Amino acid sequence: MEKDFKQVPSNLLRVVIYGPESTGKTTLARQLSDHYQTTFVKEFARDYLQKKWDQKKEVCSRADLPIIVAGQIQLENEATTMAKQVLICDTNVVVTKVWSETHFEGYCDSQIASCCSKFHYDYYLLTGIDVPWQKDDLRDRPNDRQIMFDYFKNTLDQLGENYSVLKGNQEKRLRKAIAIIDKLLKKLTNFFYLQSTFWHNTNLLNSRSSNFKVSTTQLFVTCLSYEPKCTFSITGYMTTNGFQIGTIGQWTKRKRQS
Repeated sequence: MEKDFKQVPSNLLRVVIYGPESTGKTTLARQLSDHYQTTFVKEFARDYLQKKWDQKKEVCSRADLPIIVAGQIQLENEATTMAKQVLICDTNVVVTKVWSETHFEGYCDSQIASCCSKFHYDYYLLTGIDVPWQKDDLRDRPNDRQIMFDYFKNTLDQLGENYSVLKGNQEKRLRKAIAIIDKLLKKLTNFFYLQSTFWHNTNLLNSRSSNFKVSTTQLFVTCLSYEPKCTFSITGYMTTNGFQIGTIGQWTKRKRQS
């Protein structure tokens, strides 16, 4: 199933809502989606495993994990065509890695582990456990919340990902999340600037990460290759061909924030 584990590159800021069960991830994802008028990536495992439970009264097995990752990344790839500026992910492959290791005595499929280092996400919002645990058919660790939270946090540290912990009620979490995302959008690190003379050149720049096509009125960027933790973007608005800007803009290289 390796062919299914392909993340479509995009110029979107990818933010993952991440954390243990019953910590308000989906609620926050919906709130952020509404605030930024964008789409969010729903959790594939929730529907998949609920259906399995309803039909067979069976819980998640090792064999389900690659299916879950493939389904999740498919939803994410589809969402990149609809999202505006920010892509909010209600879980991702790292969550599957954590779940696998904590439920199967440290086991994680090698392809899933590889995806955790190859796939690109700009920031993680780690949801705290200072909210009531709510029972449902799938949740199973009401007495291990601190252990699970620590495991989620340590995994991000091991992967070298950037994150902030969200605590408090829904309003407090939402305010902090918006402040973080707004800051990320403003701090896209500047490396290169477009000059007005470039507008009339058909071969604007040579880059192993991007291919440029330029006219006197439009600039389109199409990513040809994708490096983990690093993307290229141009300020402007999204079209089906990439970012389009009608005036001289700024070419920015987005990298992990310290």
